[in-house]
Amino acid sequence: MGVALGGPLKRTPLRRKALRPKTTRTTRQRTLTSLRKEADRLFSRYIRHRDGVCQARDEDRPCGGVLQCAHLISRRPGYLATRYDHDNAVALCAAHHKWFTERPLEWWDWCENRLGPVRWEELRDRAKASKGRPDYQPIIDDLTERLDDRWDA
Repeated sequence: MGVALGGPLKRTPLRRKALRPKTTRTTRQRTLTSLRKEADRLFSRYIRHRDGVCQARDEDRPCGGVLQCAHLISRRPGYLATRYDHDNAVALCAAHHKWFTERPLEWWDWCENRLGPVRWEELRDRAKASKGRPDYQPIIDDLTERLDDRWDA
């Protein structure tokens, strides 16, 4: 049992900070982030439903783990033009996704074999022609409609 030296501890009153109203910029950024996350979630779901099984299942490595959406060309900011491009994504199991992520040269060869040299080059050209952030709402609307059509079928 410990005893405080010098008597009981004094409590200082908490200073309250004045609440600042949210700025338009913060609100806009939060809205864009939530729209991007929603578009990403719907796109991943659409690709996994479209393909249904791991597209690399015939490769040398055995499948394992859940089905994931894999982008042929990175979805990073430099290549936003193809982030939601249906040709730029396939469903892979977690094992193949990890294996290919760690082996980019094998990944590029696999992608070119899957699409063919002409379509692969066209996809790469579209990715390089990125013009900035996409408008997320039409992407969300299109993916929602596509997923609804799949559920109805």
